[in-house]
Amino acid sequence: MQRAREEARRMEEHQQAADLRRVSEEQRRRDLELQQRAEEERRRQAEWKRAAEADQLRRYELQLREQLLAQARPYNSWGAQPLSGLNIAPSLQGQQAPSLLGQPAPLNRRDPVDDTRTILENLVGMPAEIREARREQKRREYERRERDERQRAAERERRDLLFQDEARLREMQRAREEARRMEELQQAADLRRVSEEQRRRDLELEQRAEEERRHQAEWKRAAEADQLRRYELQLREQLLAQVEARRREEAMRQLQQARPYNSWGAQPLPGLNIVPSLQDQQAPSLLGQPAPLNRCDPVDDTRTILENLVGMPVEIREAVLRRTYRDQSH
Repeated sequence: MQRAREEARRMEEHQQAADLRRVSEEQRRRDLELQQRAEEERRRQAEWKRAAEADQLRRYELQLREQLLAQARPYNSWGAQPLSGLNIAPSLQGQQAPSLLGQPAPLNRRDPVDDTRTILENLVGMPAEIREARREQKRREYERRERDERQRAAERERRDLLFQDEARLREMQRAREEARRMEELQQAADLRRVSEEQRRRDLELEQRAEEERRHQAEWKRAAEADQLRRYELQLREQLLAQVEARRREEAMRQLQQARPYNSWGAQPLPGLNIVPSLQDQQAPSLLGQPAPLNRCDPVDDTRTILENLVGMPVEIREAVLRRTYRDQSH
């Protein structure tokens, strides 16, 4: 659980660092775009200013040209073409118009702008008061235009700053929302992982308990079977002991009844006075069956005797075997 919390905290810190890096990269990119836009706007404003100045100068030249043309009536500045609305004699149409400074104005029917420039050059001899007044008027117009332009630029910059601040605030709000959403997702993932771990542990504990119950049931069945087997063995031993006791009693009884004969023929036991007529008779068996007489192979008859001696007591059986081995060795 502690490892899971540490892992979740480390993942959250890593996610926050990634979010901060992404937000900083986005902010840097937006700042660069805004800077490029501002530079482009300044460049366009400078071009517009130059174009406006050129247009104003052109208009001023045209205004002076109209004034000069008005003073030079009934002739225009590029030939003897009469002005509209004036009734000029046809004999004057080919004459050259007089200059304002006493010099003849050049006739350039192909480019009247050059002739207008010549007229402006002829204004050098204009009175100083008029020239200064016109320069002052032009300077005031330029200053007013510059002031208006600065005000508009300041207003645009203020709007750009407000837009940047709003964009930055929106981005920060979006980043906070994203971080909160990622944190919620991380918490949900942690809860799911913890629940999965708990469910897995519960399943393992349940499986272990089931396995333990199964082992206990198997052990109980084995113990019951072993107890039953031991009980059966005990009963069998008791029955075998009873059978052995009965066989022993029967063997002792038959042995007592079979004297003075031995177990493999009519040969009398040493120390006993047996009638010779009984030597060819068959001796009764220990278990009630006649013992076979095999004088050619006393080993087989001995095996039969040993088989008959199974139910004898230990003392009697050992005594009979010792006597039998001693007799066979002779």
